[in-house]
Amino acid sequence: MSRLGTYELLRPLAQGGMAEIYLARRLGPGQFERHVAVKVLSESRAADADACTMFLDEARLVAMLNHQNIASVLEVDVVDGKHYLAMEYVHGKDLRGIFDHRHTVPLSDRAIEILAAVPRSGDYVFENGRAGHPISNMAMTMTLRRRMGRADITVHGFRSTFRDWAAEQTHHQNHVVEMALAHTIGDKVEAAYRRGELLDKRRELMDDWAGYCASADSANVVQGGRGRDGQAVRLRPPSPWLSTSS
Repeated sequence: MSRLGTYELLRPLAQGGMAEIYLARRLGPGQFERHVAVKVLSESRAADADACTMFLDEARLVAMLNHQNIASVLEVDVVDGKHYLAMEYVHGKDLRGIFDHRHTVPLSDRAIEILAAVPRSGDYVFENGRAGHPISNMAMTMTLRRRMGRADITVHGFRSTFRDWAAEQTHHQNHVVEMALAHTIGDKVEAAYRRGELLDKRRELMDDWAGYCASADSANVVQGGRGRDGQAVRLRPPSPWLSTSS
């Protein structure tokens, strides 16, 4: 068992490209004890000024969020050169335990062309620097803000854009759109009877979305890096709905 500041690190919970997360506890007078999740910037990134800034930005951004479904940040500190943040520890299953099946995504021809042009070393399109590990949502946000200079948009804004377009510009059924976004069905009775994946209908939906993106004004193009051929990969969300608050 090791210590970090006022916390005892009990066991590792997860590891990513930039940090490790531990189950930890804080002890106090009168047999006070509280379990928390402690995220520690990896030693390999501790000397990287940009990585340290991104880590502290993450802590600052998460601390600004206040919602019953978001774990709160309790403390941020640097001890012996180690950057860490302590967050609420929520007992229960993680997302992998809840979503015990894969979500199948029918791709449009244009989406396949874009994926073929993006260089990658493993199964993930966006890796976190370590082969076989996906990039985190926060790292994607930092990519938009720091590397692409787009502090005016968010990762979830792309999903919100798609949802608004489908509702306001198409006649696709609501449950088809919801399934395309991998949203769960809140009604347990409805969920019990709906077992199909609606692949054909979702394929039509994604083809329509690809056509709409291709027809968007070039002024609304978001440059998404470069593919194997050196050409820019272009993402075209319709800017009127590209949410900064979703």
